[in-house]
Amino acid sequence: MVATAFYVCMALIFIASVPIWRSIYSRYRQNKPLLESRPQLASPMGLIDLIVLLSIWLTSQILAVNVFSQISGVEIGSLESVSGSQMMVLMLIAGIAQMIAVALGMAILILRYKDVRVAGWYEDFVRIDLKLAFVGFLLAAPVVLVLQTLLSLLVEYKHPAMDAMVEEATPFTVVAVWLAAVVAAPIGEEIVFRGWMQNWLQRVSFRPRAFAASIKGGWYNPTDPEWTQAVERVEHVLESEQSETRSNGSIVETEAAQKVDFDRGSNLSGDANPYAATVHSGPKETLAQINKVSPAANPVHDPVVNWTAIVVTSLVFALMHLGQGLAPIPLFGFSLLLGYLYQRTGSLLPCIGLHMLNNGYSVFWLTMQILTGETGDLP
Repeated sequence: MVATAFYVCMALIFIASVPIWRSIYSRYRQNKPLLESRPQLASPMGLIDLIVLLSIWLTSQILAVNVFSQISGVEIGSLESVSGSQMMVLMLIAGIAQMIAVALGMAILILRYKDVRVAGWYEDFVRIDLKLAFVGFLLAAPVVLVLQTLLSLLVEYKHPAMDAMVEEATPFTVVAVWLAAVVAAPIGEEIVFRGWMQNWLQRVSFRPRAFAASIKGGWYNPTDPEWTQAVERVEHVLESEQSETRSNGSIVETEAAQKVDFDRGSNLSGDANPYAATVHSGPKETLAQINKVSPAANPVHDPVVNWTAIVVTSLVFALMHLGQGLAPIPLFGFSLLLGYLYQRTGSLLPCIGLHMLNNGYSVFWLTMQILTGETGDLP
């Protein structure tokens, strides 16, 4: 019964994803990006920030393991042999420690740079970000599940939370898996990998020659010639995009200084630009002029996709999941989509939402199997 429902649900997801893939192909034929880049804050993060934040995160995980060892009496070197319920306790402690660490890290960033957008929060785009997460799930789920199914034929898929849930199917383990895998892991991992790591790598690529600034961090100096050149490069790309859009008969304005129309739909599932703005009359300031007034108060973004930052972050993300069979392979592809979403929006919300949906989908069907007493592996 559960297996039948699972495959019916997958078939519906495949059908729902067809228009999205058609839209992607159409935009590719028209030489358009999958998703228009959103006006967003140019990252002020430095390598020192990144090292401090990652140190807090790693320390939290080390402390979590030591706390578990003290509570359970299990030696740290013997963690692989713990029971299912003990593994759940460990994952819960690690998840709580991770949530505290990322909350502390985000607080440090916001206090230092006095802007919540540094933490990947764009209040005016919440509704669009949630839609992007859902559409992204429809886009990714068929590919990830098919690839994961094929790879599991070669090497058995393993996941500590899933295995523990099957080994000891108690209310405690079920609730613990949902909290650890569907809540704590997506929030913590997206903040660490996208909000911190990819965030800093994007800064480096935005001003590749400003080595000292990329180390210590801080807001860009609008009088710095290299900053001016970087902003002019962004303006040039934006003007080219606007010219191409006007030539196609659409009235779209992507400049960050313009008023955003939040009621437009996502072009992941259509050709409308979710970050499009209506064209207003009156004089227009350039991005460079805007940021000379207040570099921290106005968004500047790079419309060019930074694949280096996305790929490097995705490689690290995949390597962090070693030991789960061949899962790092589909997870690498999944991370590329997450990184692309973050690069185009500057927001962590669609990444966290998509990650939660992906994990929650697998945990939901495993939970249904446990509740109904059915056995058998699902993709």
